[in-house]
Amino acid sequence: MTRTFNKSTTKLSECIDASDTFIATYSTVVCNEPYVLTPVATCVNILNDRNNCGKIGFKCNATYKSCSGGICSMTPVVQLTQPKIIWQGALNESTSYEFSGLAIPFNITLYNTTTNYVFVTTNGAICLERYCSQFYSESALPNNEFYGTTAFPFFDSLYIENGTNQGVYYNIQGISPNRTLTFEYYEKHYNNRKLYYQFQVLFFEAKPGIVQYNYLDVSDGGKTATVGVQGSSTGPFIQYSFRQPLSILSNMSITFDTNNNTYTVVLLCGSKTCTMDE
Repeated sequence: MTRTFNKSTTKLSECIDASDTFIATYSTVVCNEPYVLTPVATCVNILNDRNNCGKIGFKCNATYKSCSGGICSMTPVVQLTQPKIIWQGALNESTSYEFSGLAIPFNITLYNTTTNYVFVTTNGAICLERYCSQFYSESALPNNEFYGTTAFPFFDSLYIENGTNQGVYYNIQGISPNRTLTFEYYEKHYNNRKLYYQFQVLFFEAKPGIVQYNYLDVSDGGKTATVGVQGSSTGPFIQYSFRQPLSILSNMSITFDTNNNTYTVVLLCGSKTCTMDE
């Protein structure tokens, strides 16, 4: 039924009778902080969504790289497509010296370890199959506090800041038997919060024994980090660098081949690939 009322209608009894039916619509979607409900009944994280930065509908313009902590920011944006969160400052608050187990849908191999389960640390180490130590110190490789096969893409005192898009993420791309598992780190240095690091770690289903580290942005050239891979606390191992200034540069890629115990370094120079001495 449709009714038309004039401006003089002031009483509810004039607007309804027993034959009227009221229809109400409401959303059954519940969003947990920091996610907020949008008008189309979806949840968005207003701490890191550049189209809803700080509040629903507020968009960061092209001047900014990201939304971080609910503020349009020049800090990096996560590069992975549809990343899954392991840790994120906007969800898990400030974090350092933590690790989390992750099951993956295919096997990866380094040295003599083949597994579909890894332990990911916030401090830039990824352990295959066995737990990562929570009580460790940075050292040259092999590090005797990591007993199993471990990748060290950027082992250092790293820190995820509360309320930001800093964190550790992953995704899986491709189809069997050519899938790629990629982890992406975006963190600060624990002792100097002005320094930040963004890098990716790639494992390949079709290339057992190979791991690749891609460095998107490195503030201090890796001068306090350990980079390499080891098969156990006593070796075998490949060490690329240990607290070596300017050893890690932005747009650098290092591929470790644990089948032959070798590594290859590539640096992107604009539109071309350079060797390290160019």
